[in-house]
Amino acid sequence: MRKIYIFLSIALFFITTTNSLSAQKTIKEATLTWAVTQSNATSDQGAQALEMMKSLEMKWTFNESKMLGNMTMGSMMDTKFVVDKKNDSRKVFMSMMGQKFKADLKEDQFSNMVGNMQNQGGNDFTIKKDQTKTILGYNCYLITSEFTQRGMKGTINVYITEDINIEDAEGLFNQNAFVDTEGNQVKGFPLSMNYQFPGFTYTMQVIELKETFSPHLVEVPKGEEYKAMDPSMLKQFSGQ
Repeated sequence: MRKIYIFLSIALFFITTTNSLSAQKTIKEATLTWAVTQSNATSDQGAQALEMMKSLEMKWTFNESKMLGNMTMGSMMDTKFVVDKKNDSRKVFMSMMGQKFKADLKEDQFSNMVGNMQNQGGNDFTIKKDQTKTILGYNCYLITSEFTQRGMKGTINVYITEDINIEDAEGLFNQNAFVDTEGNQVKGFPLSMNYQFPGFTYTMQVIELKETFSPHLVEVPKGEEYKAMDPSMLKQFSGQ
């Protein structure tokens, strides 16, 4: 169970390391899909980690009042988020290793969850604007950093674009997590993140970005199959 939480934390990191920026295009509703596009293991332990990570896929859709998210890791994990800002509602449904849990998150719990997933330890980024890439038609440049995520040390290489500014209901995509070596916030929306850990590496990339809200991306599970998270589990998940 703890290993699942670690990799869920890494997955959530991808949605909490984006910046407010002044850009050419402002997007107020969209549907985004992230997927693992590259992976490699150099140790047995790394190969075991990648067995879980390489099937990771995340889909998020949002407008100015709602945000829906679905993260899957093969048959091992399925996590759904349902955020309704107008009704002050933040629900999560988790299915892990045959067990199903649900929770209603308060605003501070949700904020703490986002903040905790951003906590990388040292997060000074080095800008390398001479290294560029085009992803989904957007011009991107590279920033790199050494980081620590839930006790795991590694290197992250991020290709970000300044072509778009995403505004969502809960501010989830507008967290100021990128800071350069001089303490300045780095402007840009990440479209590709390459993680390098001892024993394995993988790249998580946005493979689809549609400027439309998809209200049926996540159907709220019904019935009694999901059990309420106990206090200790909710604390571990929300960081309280």
